[in-house]
Amino acid sequence: MIKYFLYFTALAVSSMLIASCHHPGNYASLTLQDSVIIQLNKPIPHFCPAMFYYEKKGSKYLFVDDKQYREIRIFDFLLRKEVESIPLRDTGQNAIPYHFGFAVKDPDSVYLPTADQCLYCLNRNGDIIKKIDFSALSQKYPLLTVAESISRFTKGAVILGNDIFFLQKDNRNFYFNHKPSDYHLLFRYNVKNDAFSLSPLSLPDDYWDKGKKEMSVFLTYNDVQKSFVFATRFSDKIYVSIDGKNISKTFYSRSPAIIEYYSFSPVDDLKSKDYFYSLCKYSYNVGLIWDPYNKLYYRFVWPGVKNLNKNQAELISRIYNNFPNFIIEILDQEFNILGSYTLPDNKYNCNNYFLSKEGLFLAVNNPSDGKQNLSWTFHLFKVHLHL
Repeated sequence: MIKYFLYFTALAVSSMLIASCHHPGNYASLTLQDSVIIQLNKPIPHFCPAMFYYEKKGSKYLFVDDKQYREIRIFDFLLRKEVESIPLRDTGQNAIPYHFGFAVKDPDSVYLPTADQCLYCLNRNGDIIKKIDFSALSQKYPLLTVAESISRFTKGAVILGNDIFFLQKDNRNFYFNHKPSDYHLLFRYNVKNDAFSLSPLSLPDDYWDKGKKEMSVFLTYNDVQKSFVFATRFSDKIYVSIDGKNISKTFYSRSPAIIEYYSFSPVDDLKSKDYFYSLCKYSYNVGLIWDPYNKLYYRFVWPGVKNLNKNQAELISRIYNNFPNFIIEILDQEFNILGSYTLPDNKYNCNNYFLSKEGLFLAVNNPSDGKQNLSWTFHLFKVHLHL
């Protein structure tokens, strides 16, 4: 069985992540409550783009995509240790092409969207249970790319009953000859009948009203309003869809940390080193998570690096893969900012986080520490509202 961790070294931490907001006074804060330590079988790579928490019938597991070892590693939250792994083979009858994250329906049904426009279902032994080929959708949707489900940039799949909803991976090459409404965002897969479809949902064309910018969106699901929520990486706009087929409402919510979004200029310079340099220099949103236990959102924001030399390729790559710091903002259901906190430099990893009833867990495995440990520390934060 799958298992995970929890060695709560009760940090006598009284430091609070005090919130600052648009309005006078503090409306919300995050408090560092505990330190959680998982025992590992081998070190965790600093760059793990997909991590998901699974809890059911008293079992609590954490699944982590380890591309270095080509496996999905499984940790028991209760036993506080790594317990097994799902091999991702590259040869033989159970070979898996390059994949873009995964979604866990249950420990023996792990779904991986792959580069060949397929969805593979694996059991815990790494055996392919079924393979769903959705490439035929390109006949109706010529801009079809691939599905993805990663925790980096909060692009994880949403599981509702027998349906799994995946984001379609963005492709900047489509920007030259198409408009936002040509590009659709949301796949839907039913685990019972294996139906795989692409929703007509898209960003409205006025998303480019101030010039072309990357159509990178985040996905989360508000279980109170029963709605899909799509935040945008390079815009203040947040889109809500009740039916997963149309935009029901548009909100505007700007982080005070956003000074200026990066726009493609010139538009045809997408492959140069200037692109990644700009993604490190400029500030932008890097995630939006719905907290079903406290009925609010957490928005992750990258503040950017002002003084950055574009010729520092190694530093730029390191920054982009694992931001040295980021801001967590607490938002209400109308996306008003209740509070915010800038995390300390070179401590946390914004790719590796998860929510549970206990609170928000952030991984302490920023690559700046240069360590290859056989333990993995998470800090548990709880939100407090002062309304």
